[in-house]
Amino acid sequence: KQWYQRRVAITAGRSQNWFRHGVPPPPQGDVTDERFSITFRCLKKQFSRSILLIGDSNTKEINFGSGSGKVGQSFPGKRIRAAKVKDIDPQECTGYSNIFIMCGTNDLRCEYISNEQDIHDVVETLKEKLIQVKQICPKAKVFCIPVMPSRIPE
Repeated sequence: KQWYQRRVAITAGRSQNWFRHGVPPPPQGDVTDERFSITFRCLKKQFSRSILLIGDSNTKEINFGSGSGKVGQSFPGKRIRAAKVKDIDPQECTGYSNIFIMCGTNDLRCEYISNEQDIHDVVETLKEKLIQVKQICPKAKVFCIPVMPSRIPE
């Protein structure tokens, strides 16, 4: 048998958003009597509760794993730091079923906002990031948490 008739691909859940499963046609001139493809997929029950938290320093105390003060084993996941909205990397979202975005407080600091248009620009950037996340991870549930006020400007 040729190499293309005996291959096995093992992929992680994260990679399945990038690669499509299929059996390519044999090279020109090769004849095969039968061709088949079998896909085995095994997902832990916990996958439906996997969490990715993208956030600024307000989320630094949220830890994943088991034990006291952690989200817990029944909700596997991780936290990715994004100090500003522009720092959100949609590709990091691949492989998670629940994506929480809690980012934007730093974008709205007085030193970064000089007029109303600056706020609209931050919102537009956030919209673009959310669209990209949904394109890359169409089955994921995406939650965008409102920006928390940090202090009253003087």
